[in-house]
Amino acid sequence: MSTRASNWQKCHANFPRLVLLTGSLHKRTKWVVATELVDFARLQRARKPRTGRKSPQRPGAQIAVEKTAHYEEVVRALTEREKRQTQALARTRAAKRAVGERLAEARARLTAEIDAVARLGTQKDHRTTTTDKEHRP
Repeated sequence: MSTRASNWQKCHANFPRLVLLTGSLHKRTKWVVATELVDFARLQRARKPRTGRKSPQRPGAQIAVEKTAHYEEVVRALTEREKRQTQALARTRAAKRAVGERLAEARARLTAEIDAVARLGTQKDHRTTTTDKEHRP
């Protein structure tokens, strides 16, 4: 209850009682005079129903047919998407295999080059050592 309302209630015995309409005590709240709220609710209950034409209600079978058609379309679209993704996955796997084979070939060539350079370095060191020994007096 708001501070102002409780002060008014203390000062005036005939001040209308307040009730909480929406919100909580920790948030912003709306207060309504209880008698006004009750009067409004009574008027709403006593009000005559509308005399205008009501919008026609769709039969349950028609709603079920529409839902079935909708979900069949969703399943069809998802199946098509799944098919495209399966094909894309197959292409990706084939490309991965091809690149993996090229990588293996490149590694083999690199290993062969490294071995060849290492052999040349060993032969050069061996020749230098032999030549040094031959030229020494």
